[in-house]
Amino acid sequence: LHTAYRRQRQMCIRDRLKGIGEKRAVAIVAYREENGPFTTVEQLQSVKGVGEKVLEQNRANLSVK
Repeated sequence: LHTAYRRQRQMCIRDRLKGIGEKRAVAIVAYREENGPFTTVEQLQSVKGVGEKVLEQNRANLSVK
């Protein structure tokens, strides 16, 4: 069940964000599992492969709750 939920989150991230493929989606989910929820949108840049360009492409669609 945990694996299915994890896969669903990866697919959601990959499908909704520009410049995010399978590897980056896996890295985002892994980062969140290891470090807890993101506290700022900018913190996404802490994930390997996610830089300023990807963040700016998606900033309008990102929020932290």
